[in-house]
Amino acid sequence: MLKIKGNGLISKSLNKNLTTNSFEIFAAGVSNSNEESIKEFNREIEELLTFIDDRDPLKTIIYFSTYSIDDPSLTSSKYNQHKLNIENIIKKIDDSLIMRLPNVIGDGGNPNTMFNYFKESIKHNKQITVLKNAFRNFIDVNDISCFINNLGNKYPQTIKLIHPISYNIIDIVTKMGYYLNKNVLIKKIEGGENYIDQPTPYVYNIMKKCDINMKETYIDNILKKYI
Repeated sequence: MLKIKGNGLISKSLNKNLTTNSFEIFAAGVSNSNEESIKEFNREIEELLTFIDDRDPLKTIIYFSTYSIDDPSLTSSKYNQHKLNIENIIKKIDDSLIMRLPNVIGDGGNPNTMFNYFKESIKHNKQITVLKNAFRNFIDVNDISCFINNLGNKYPQTIKLIHPISYNIIDIVTKMGYYLNKNVLIKKIEGGENYIDQPTPYVYNIMKKCDINMKETYIDNILKKYI
């Protein structure tokens, strides 16, 4: 029986699209990268420890972490520190898998995600402040299910599930305005960088199996699908 903890964007997609039954998936973590509440962080830890205690020892636990852990500008972020703390808990379990995800896009989900925040701001003619040189990576929520379905039996304990193309935030906001048929109010400030690596050959090969678009038009397909 498929066991998925959570009721958000990722868990709903997994429940609809997963075909493998080899994993137990914890998808109930703190998803707002601006979160600073110790209460929320402790809630996730308590729920995760209960999840681990109740696990089927014959199945691998999957935990979704964040690729922003690699962002040098966020090393002091309470959210990133919390995610690293969780990763250390997961790594103590022999049969476990950490999937560091970029910005996940789909229908609904947390209103505080970058995509949802930008979309609502553009719809309501609100100014968006962005760093001139900031880049971000995106993935369609449904592609996560396909990736897990094709993991097989051998995989590293930590996987960075990122797309080969990362995008300048100003370009993303401009594209969203185009697809929403709205003028975008952008305030550009100095800062930002492209800290995002390329996917490993292991990740790239599974993406190819899933027939994921590896070109720059990947983001256009996602925006047209979910805007």
